[in-house]
Amino acid sequence: MANIKEQMSTRGSVHNPFRTYSNHVYPRTISDVFKWALWFWERNAKYRTSVQKVVSYFVAGLNITQETGPDEDIDPDTVGNFEELLEDTYDMLPLLVRFGEELAAMGNVFVSAEHILTRTLLCPRNACGWQMSLKQLRKGRDYEWKEGKFQGECPGCGRIVKYEFKDSKASDREGRKIRFVFRDAADMHLQFNRLTNSYRYYYKMPEDIRDAINRGDAVYLEDAPRVFLEAAESGDLIEFPEDSFFAMRTTTLTALDKLYKGWGVPLFMTAFDNLLRLQHLDKFNEAVTMDYIAPTRMISPSPQNLQAGVTDPNRMSISGDTFRSFIQDSLSKVKENPTTWIVSPVPVNYQMLGGEAKQLAPVDLMEWYTTQILSDMGIPQEFRQTSFQVVAPTMGLRMFERQWIHFAKDLNKFTRWVAAIVSQAHNLENMTCSLDVTSFVEDDMNKQVLLGLMQGGLVAKTNILKLLGVDFKEDAKLKMQEQQQEAELMEEARAGAEDKELVGSVMPPAGSIGIGQAQMNIQQMQEAAMGGGDPNAQGQPMQPGQPMQPMGAGGGMPFNRGQSQSAGVENLYQQAQEIVGQLYNAPGNIRRQQLTQLKHTNFELHALVKQLLNDQKQQVASEAVEQSQQPQ
Repeated sequence: MANIKEQMSTRGSVHNPFRTYSNHVYPRTISDVFKWALWFWERNAKYRTSVQKVVSYFVAGLNITQETGPDEDIDPDTVGNFEELLEDTYDMLPLLVRFGEELAAMGNVFVSAEHILTRTLLCPRNACGWQMSLKQLRKGRDYEWKEGKFQGECPGCGRIVKYEFKDSKASDREGRKIRFVFRDAADMHLQFNRLTNSYRYYYKMPEDIRDAINRGDAVYLEDAPRVFLEAAESGDLIEFPEDSFFAMRTTTLTALDKLYKGWGVPLFMTAFDNLLRLQHLDKFNEAVTMDYIAPTRMISPSPQNLQAGVTDPNRMSISGDTFRSFIQDSLSKVKENPTTWIVSPVPVNYQMLGGEAKQLAPVDLMEWYTTQILSDMGIPQEFRQTSFQVVAPTMGLRMFERQWIHFAKDLNKFTRWVAAIVSQAHNLENMTCSLDVTSFVEDDMNKQVLLGLMQGGLVAKTNILKLLGVDFKEDAKLKMQEQQQEAELMEEARAGAEDKELVGSVMPPAGSIGIGQAQMNIQQMQEAAMGGGDPNAQGQPMQPGQPMQPMGAGGGMPFNRGQSQSAGVENLYQQAQEIVGQLYNAPGNIRRQQLTQLKHTNFELHALVKQLLNDQKQQVASEAVEQSQQPQ
């Protein structure tokens, strides 16, 4: 392959079509490929934004499920907790977008899952037993880092020791127990078996990080895994465990694996020649912008003045230096005062040179090459715009989805791996997560068909509503809350109307006949309920406007017909206390429901129960106030 490239670039005359500038700068090693990849990502905004839009296109959402047996039910609380853990705590969707950007831009992506650690220093002397978290100590005062060891004077025993340290699994402020770290492809070393397509991955620590650890930067010493501290001292390569390391590369032809030695190829490599030509045009456009945007203004003496003093004795000739000095002084005065009048001793000419940038700028060529580059990389033209509208699904977008299906599957593999690591770290068993690759070119007809199937009960609601941006679980909870609030408001309004009607029937308006008798009747009922009054008295409250009968002349109370008034009141009071004991700590909706039923069955008992409930609430509030006022 290298010989072919060399022959293309050297053999033949100047008319050889393969002797192009791109052949001279084309990357020949994977290190050169990574350098070009970083340069295009940082410097070519259209390329970067187009790739970002492609990646975001396929990251629509997450499908979280719980694997259960045939006789087991799915626990919705566990599923909801795991979904919240992935989306909020671990920022799963931004993590997937970053993974896709690394894969498309670099052609390779490497991610390691590291436990979040708390590092503790321990005195090596058994008789001492001192230990302390490293983050609570200060380097240079409490310890030193020398030759890969923590050293210092032990606060427990006062001796100069080389501390031992232990690492314990912990959580950060957001509740994460695992951190997912992207490793730079330039720092990775691959061993690729072309016979079995198997890999081994090794990490070579960058020199700047190694120097920082060896000089003892606390930010590395406090929570970097032990293997990195040891590698900084020894210079060895680091091999990541298979169960906590994820690698992905773009695919190439099998014959090219011999050239690339198992590495993936970045997306831009298919459009390398056109990217260089676009860069040439951009360089020319920069020169045009610098030299031809603002025209050069020139002032010169009139040609008639050249003959002054020779053919025209009435005019005096003027030298070029004198004319230039006069013009420069005049222009300086105009800048200071734009209303200044200039009196020229000779006629002058004014010319403008340049300003042809609009005609010289290669806008059409740059636009054409940009279109070709996106086409080379398989990106639809709509992705180059900051916003676009698709009235109907185009064939290009449908072909784009089919062409990039392998990319979506790679994202899905990473999603499943991250979910497995997180579920294991947080002890959530049988939880799985996959990427919801929702197509944005689904037309309204398809949505209407799916909605019809959902309404007919043929398909589940969750996935269909997710297409419309509705979370079925959260929406169901919200609907239940709204229904409960409506029921409570209606119950409160009905209870208020009934209480108002009851008071109006028992208590006549102020100033009406019998108001005093009604108040006495209510007072007698309250005294009887509290155990006061004549225990042998009989009778019942009189209606407003009627003369009060003797207590012993009438019959029993309405709730105690056939019994003595004292026994009936005592029995009623006992029942009311039992009901109050059951209802006081009950939820509000249950308490209101029970009181409504009691009101329809026994009006007198209902009134007494409400009175006792209010008395108990006031008593509890008074005791709380008295307790808060007592000295501590």
